[in-house]
Amino acid sequence: MIRHSTRFSVFLLIVVSLLFTAGFTFSKIKVKPDAFGKEKRFAIVSVVTMNKIRANSQKSGLIGMMKAASKKYAFSADAAPVIKKAMPTIYRELSKSKQFTLVSPRKVLASLPMKKVKGTKPKNIMGAKYIMPAGYKYIKSKTELKNLANDLKVDGVITMSVNYGVAQSHIGVAGIGVGKNYPTVLIAIAAMDRKGRLIWRHMEHADSKDMKFHLGVGPADFKKMEPYYMQLTRTVIRKHLKKLDSKL
Repeated sequence: MIRHSTRFSVFLLIVVSLLFTAGFTFSKIKVKPDAFGKEKRFAIVSVVTMNKIRANSQKSGLIGMMKAASKKYAFSADAAPVIKKAMPTIYRELSKSKQFTLVSPRKVLASLPMKKVKGTKPKNIMGAKYIMPAGYKYIKSKTELKNLANDLKVDGVITMSVNYGVAQSHIGVAGIGVGKNYPTVLIAIAAMDRKGRLIWRHMEHADSKDMKFHLGVGPADFKKMEPYYMQLTRTVIRKHLKKLDSKL
């Protein structure tokens, strides 16, 4: 009997999350303490995510392929509805920080500076395409971010890469196995101030392994996973804030 666990999905999320936030690097959390304080006003200005949430088809086996033929299971699902539903949770959790005051997304997205900023089109990486929630643009230029912070009259602008995936554990051989798919969320955050300094950069990840085991792994029940994605989004943002608190 062969035992293995598939983590490629998580690795892919790490790579793309780092690539799509300002100050790309594999280093640990970066924080500029003087940039924070409850009186400091921050705004989320850029959010990007992979357009598909993918399960691993390579380890599906015969039973997995049969399950994929049903309407309940699939090897991928659109991420747009998930990120749309997650944005209020992201704002609500970030706004609980004692280290800054978060400007309402409604005010940010309706502002003239946000409407005028050009941003850029994200490149496809490793076969993945990228989308932004309604109203947001992909902004990675340090000059654009610095100018945006000044034009919005905030102390910091936040860019985020929010990615949803499917991790997998599996036991079995010859196309017959027992295993489970479970949801995973990875969020990378980077923030820049009016001076163009990178004042916050961090990446956090969480997954939920309490999904039921089933015969044949590979395709996922994405509808069943959606509530877990919302819970994990909340968990990851809280981990971000806890880590930030520890550095200030």
